[in-house]
Amino acid sequence: MFSLEKQHLRPVTQDIDLINNYENSITRSVHKDNTIRYLSNWYSLSLGTFNKYENVCIKETEDKHLLVYIYQTGEIIAKHKIPEGKGQLVKDRNHSRDRTKGVDAFIDTVANQFVDTEIAYDYLDALREKYPRYIKDQLDCIKRNEKE
Repeated sequence: MFSLEKQHLRPVTQDIDLINNYENSITRSVHKDNTIRYLSNWYSLSLGTFNKYENVCIKETEDKHLLVYIYQTGEIIAKHKIPEGKGQLVKDRNHSRDRTKGVDAFIDTVANQFVDTEIAYDYLDALREKYPRYIKDQLDCIKRNEKE
């Protein structure tokens, strides 16, 4: 059979990119709140995704997960479990955290929002010592509520 079909074959003119070969991918626009919409649900993306990318590609896996990736590089930027039902926000807690700053820089930012920064530093250091695992969440909460 191959000898009969061989005369009809043509050479490949481009390299085939096997890394980014997502066959049934769909493009979605990134919204200002760093989310995308798929099957009547909203899925979170990391902070700053809206500023970096206008569109992202998505692919549903066999095990009911949604992969969100950059088409040009194939880099997966989010993975979410697809829920039953509609109208839900599927959010990864890590997507709402600013990972560009370390804890020390974050403490500096929060402490400088207060009039008496020395007392703020003392309080925040005590908070960090008592709750080291949750310090970023605590600082984020203080930063949000101080503006009010």
